[in-house]
Amino acid sequence: MRKIIIFGSGDHAKVVLNEILKLKKYKFIGFCDEVKKKNETICILNNKKFRIIGNLKEINKIFKNKKIYGIIGISNNKVRKKIVKQTKIIKNLLWERIISKDAKLIGDVEIGEGTFISAGTFINLKTTIGKHCLINTRSSIDHDCILNDYSGTGPGVIFGGNVKIGELSYVGIGSTVKDGVKIGKNSLIGAGSLVLKNCEKNCVYYGSPVKKIR
Repeated sequence: MRKIIIFGSGDHAKVVLNEILKLKKYKFIGFCDEVKKKNETICILNNKKFRIIGNLKEINKIFKNKKIYGIIGISNNKVRKKIVKQTKIIKNLLWERIISKDAKLIGDVEIGEGTFISAGTFINLKTTIGKHCLINTRSSIDHDCILNDYSGTGPGVIFGGNVKIGELSYVGIGSTVKDGVKIGKNSLIGAGSLVLKNCEKNCVYYGSPVKKIR
């Protein structure tokens, strides 16, 4: 079994832990957190306590000459990217892909390292998802879509075919993106939006249909 650590220990990290335990192919070592104290209990599942095992420096000492797998349990795209840079001090760290046993992937879907696919998600053939992405609960992603590194979806998001999402962009809960639409990097689509046209980079969009807010 692969030994795995979750970086971060908030609410989303607990969701990630639950999916890891359901897969039954990992030995969960604990959470890594820069603020919370070592051995602090984060949650109790099936009468078992799951704790903080240390911060980045402590993790580096523990696994200095040992291989360890990791996944980031934080929903914020920019924070995930920051953590990837910070964890470079852990020389033997390998990023794992976690795909819920309750997700359905059709055909030749490509998924980058460190990406988390939540329960109830459907991903159709020839879709490519980059590194350290978050595909949230019951997202539906149709054929030939591309989601670049550190991008993400909220729960219940629907993509038509050939949608392209730029690095660090996020599509909020319950939004629908029409087939063929491109969303530039580092942009935010507000919750419940209907995206019928391309969206520029570094912008916030919201509405049905969406309008650029800023």
